[in-house]
Amino acid sequence: MIFGFAAACTGALYEVEVYVVGGNLVDLEAGLYHFSPAEFALRRLRAGDYRGVLSEAAGGEAAIVHAPLTIICTCTYWRNAWKYQARTYRHFGWDNGTLLANLLAGSGNACQVDLRILGRRCEPIA
Repeated sequence: MIFGFAAACTGALYEVEVYVVGGNLVDLEAGLYHFSPAEFALRRLRAGDYRGVLSEAAGGEAAIVHAPLTIICTCTYWRNAWKYQARTYRHFGWDNGTLLANLLAGSGNACQVDLRILGRRCEPIA
């Protein structure tokens, strides 16, 4: 198997981090996982069903509680900030969007699952 990056990334700095929260599945115990590119595997960070907690954090999004798994993308800003400074936030949006588009295209919806992208915007602190 050949491993590589499927999605382009600004400056090849790969600031997007991928996490998975899920219930008990056939090959995956309930828990919070981090995708490790070096191992090309999910590493469990916490055992247990955190879908309710994630639903609350996403503004009460009920679909999360019933979803078999939810994929969460975050950004490690310092990886881009030293180089792109004020444009870092914009680049994260672009890189994250590219990664999610590849994920959606690659899934092919073979299992006929409900695929959704939920966004959460933080209000500025006055």
